[in-house]
Amino acid sequence: MITVDQGEPMAFSKRSWPKLLLLIALLMGVFLCAEGIAAPVNSFRYEQPFDLKGLWSFKTGGEKTWAAPVFDDKSWQKIPVPGYWDEAGHKGYKGEAWYRTHFRLMMPPYERPIGLYLGGINDTDQVFLNGRLIGQTGRFEPQPQIMYGRERLYVIPAKSLNFNGENVLAVRIWHAKLFNHNVGGFASSEISFGDYEEYRSRMNLQDIWQLSTSLLILFIGLYHLPVYLRRRSAKENLFFFLLCLCVGIYGLMRSQLRFLFWDDFLLMKQFEYLPLFLTPLFGVEYAVHLFERKRPLFITFLGIASLSFVLIALAAWNLSVNTLLLTPFYFVTIIQMSYMIFLMFVESARNKPEAKVVAVGVSIFFLVGLNDIMIVLGFYRIDNAWLNAIDLIGTSFLAVIFCMALSLAIRSMRTHEDLEKNREELVRKGFRLTSILQVSQEMSSILNRDRLAEKIIAIAHDLTESDKGLVLVQNEKKESFEILAAKEILGEAWSKISDEFGTEIFDRFEVIQTIGAGKSLLCLPIKFQGEVKGACYLEKSTPFNEEDIAVLKSVMNQAAISSENAKLYELATTDGLTKLIGHRHFQFLLQQETERAIRFHRTLALLMLDIDHFKRLNDTYGHQAGDEVLIEVSRVLQQGCREIDTVARYGGEEFVLILPETDLAGAFLVAERLRSRVENCVICYQDQVMRVTVSLGVACFPEQAASKEELIQVADKAMYLSKERGRNRVSPPIFLK
Repeated sequence: MITVDQGEPMAFSKRSWPKLLLLIALLMGVFLCAEGIAAPVNSFRYEQPFDLKGLWSFKTGGEKTWAAPVFDDKSWQKIPVPGYWDEAGHKGYKGEAWYRTHFRLMMPPYERPIGLYLGGINDTDQVFLNGRLIGQTGRFEPQPQIMYGRERLYVIPAKSLNFNGENVLAVRIWHAKLFNHNVGGFASSEISFGDYEEYRSRMNLQDIWQLSTSLLILFIGLYHLPVYLRRRSAKENLFFFLLCLCVGIYGLMRSQLRFLFWDDFLLMKQFEYLPLFLTPLFGVEYAVHLFERKRPLFITFLGIASLSFVLIALAAWNLSVNTLLLTPFYFVTIIQMSYMIFLMFVESARNKPEAKVVAVGVSIFFLVGLNDIMIVLGFYRIDNAWLNAIDLIGTSFLAVIFCMALSLAIRSMRTHEDLEKNREELVRKGFRLTSILQVSQEMSSILNRDRLAEKIIAIAHDLTESDKGLVLVQNEKKESFEILAAKEILGEAWSKISDEFGTEIFDRFEVIQTIGAGKSLLCLPIKFQGEVKGACYLEKSTPFNEEDIAVLKSVMNQAAISSENAKLYELATTDGLTKLIGHRHFQFLLQQETERAIRFHRTLALLMLDIDHFKRLNDTYGHQAGDEVLIEVSRVLQQGCREIDTVARYGGEEFVLILPETDLAGAFLVAERLRSRVENCVICYQDQVMRVTVSLGVACFPEQAASKEELIQVADKAMYLSKERGRNRVSPPIFLK
């Protein structure tokens, strides 16, 4: 409610707002309506033409005297204009007929050019105003020229129009005897006269719209042609170009601008019909190739039919034949468009965005095309001037072309994304292969199984970003598996897997188990020639993907080969009993160390020792007891050395130690420490307690020897000197002469 108090501003309640808005709408309606009623009924002006629609006098025949204003037409039939005479009881009539109407003006003379707009007429016409011919389109028999596609706009001479009195307008129309050319008369919904420039501006605007639409479609098609030329497999771009070419030419041939360049109506109609016949064919081919569909047999036959329409039209070169072909063409087009719509919805159901976009455009075109077919066949007509002013077919074509171009862009983007993914995948695989090659080279160079196991864990961690892991290998007796290297502790995951599967897990090629909240455990066996040699367990917080597994399989295959190589190398270079380096490999290592000492000007010490009374021990306790003594002494020597030192079994009960970066004094200290440890070591074998001592000789390079051979001789003589002096002692070097 609106309330007004004196001295107070106007206040609006919530209920008053709908009423206020309604009042504003009514005022606006009155204002807008006032614009349309400003001109008197019997006059016209620039913005508002004089409407000639209504009941006109009509009579079939071709008497030229019927154009005279004094001719009495009261006995003629009254039919509505605009409209086809077929709708007024003359269905199927082909030939000449006359329309007459009387109208009265009450206005001052109009100073600007006056135009008479009759829109579209089927097919040829003459226009008389007050008995004076003011215009003609086409030619009548005996040499007829039909021109039904041209809009009729005639200039009315000011002296031909009676501004203060009655006027008579007579229109002579000839309808051509063309097959399937069903209707004759006025095709437009607007019949009027008024300001000529106003009509001309409106028609120019329509022509510019049609021209712009057609040129834009042609440009879009030409834009996609190079895509096909660069990549011949992209045939959807070729058929899209051909489709745009046909649609663009068809649009140009529907424009009134074509009459500025050609006077041959048949030629213009050929350029209109031929691309029209091919348009559905190229549209279907575009869709089939876009979605990589196999062309159905009936679509192939329909395509052949479309091509046959073109060949028949070219061979006949007759407008009657073209109109005769329209009915089967419409039938073929409906089936082709229906298949396209079906295809679009099927592909849309597969969640393809390009299909959804094209489905919208094709649906619009199908509905507009159906509307055009129904109008041409005379089922109904549109009486709205604004809708008739719009080229619905051209606009729908543009909508389809835009949707198709957008679908190609989507397809191109998706193809680009797929190519980019493939490229990234190839780069990733290339990097993985390079990594695998590098890993293979690194593992091939490792001949120590402990170091190899550590390397496997490190590589697996780098490639899969695993959190934990361990490597197990089979022991010599093949009774169990032992942990050779580990990265942290597997914990709960390892416990569950080992408890569930035990050693049977190694018979599987791979096992992935999700443990707890998102933890994954991966087991990959290390197999050589089908036999399980070990296994690698990895755990991480996220699941292992297929790439992780594929890469790790390759790594495990190389690890199996490298492990076998390390095993063979170990067998070839180590003593089977004591697991120490053998005599031959000792010679190789000593040569390397002497060369390094010479190159870097460093010292090198060599210890040689022999177990005292070893033969007597064998005779007393047996050879198995002797083997146990050799194993225990080897263990003591290894524990008493640095990591860079080398302990080797020289032969029998003799051992040697290579001590890099050690002088004579340091070598004596090491030798004495080892002697003491061996002496204090208690060896138990079959309830027998044994103790042994060793005699050691020391030699230093380059002080006491100039070569590897001399170094061995000096250490050997020093060892025998210890035996001669009573054993269980360390002796200094004896210089060779």
